[in-house]
Amino acid sequence: MTERPFFSRANGPTDRGRINRAEQLYEISPRHLAGGGDPRHVTEYLLARGWSDHSVPGYPHVLLQSPDQRLQLVLEPGAPEPRDTWWRVSSASSGPDPDWVAHFGGHTPVEMVAAFTDALLNGPPAQAPDVWPVLAARGWTLERDRDAYAVSPDRTTHVVRHSMATYSGPPLYDWRVETSPPRGNGGLEYVWGAKITDGAPVHAVAAFMTALADPAPLLREHDIPNFAHRHAASSVSPVTPDQQRQAHQTRLRFARGPRPRAQNPAPLPPRPGHPGSARHSR
Repeated sequence: MTERPFFSRANGPTDRGRINRAEQLYEISPRHLAGGGDPRHVTEYLLARGWSDHSVPGYPHVLLQSPDQRLQLVLEPGAPEPRDTWWRVSSASSGPDPDWVAHFGGHTPVEMVAAFTDALLNGPPAQAPDVWPVLAARGWTLERDRDAYAVSPDRTTHVVRHSMATYSGPPLYDWRVETSPPRGNGGLEYVWGAKITDGAPVHAVAAFMTALADPAPLLREHDIPNFAHRHAASSVSPVTPDQQRQAHQTRLRFARGPRPRAQNPAPLPPRPGHPGSARHSR
């Protein structure tokens, strides 16, 4: 998938759903350093699930709303400033402020944003999930200072459950994620962040964290991004661009058709053994 921040509408021109024209794909690991990917992985799926498009033609701003008008997604590609919010998913409120909102930076992998929005569409499970065991099971280190937090195995990403004091009543919490690999001079390079406010559905937060902690690499047209060249590894993928396009189309067909609750749509083809692939780290 490409890094360009635009998408073709699911009911658009004849090349709809075309994800890329790359000759080969790379598997980037760890996935939180893979770069953003193609936003259509998120937006075209929502359109296929019946979300309405309220975007302004000709303006690089996407506004989608759920059929029941209770949820909305805004995508505003901005300058290449890592701390800028590109994605904003929120409850739709009749008042000035939503009940909850999730912010994701431009380098947040789209697969993680999709995990959050897919979970919102699929609804909560019978038992509410707990985020910390999800991270611990993937080798993240759980620690506690003033707030509870977890650190990725490569120590480039932190998840914090941040407490905020209130004038009355119990404290509020939000979830904060920050990916900041170390620089050569001993500092940190902020790459992307996410913030999910108190009140967001717990199962959607857990789905995002599950996608964040998944050890499987992500597919990208490009090799390792510049900000990750000291900390990530890549290999030429046995998955072809055609197979990736087909998986995207399968995902869209799944979205349009009847589907069992909690079923996972459109897995990519299994990765066969490929001893000849060029795996390397920078």
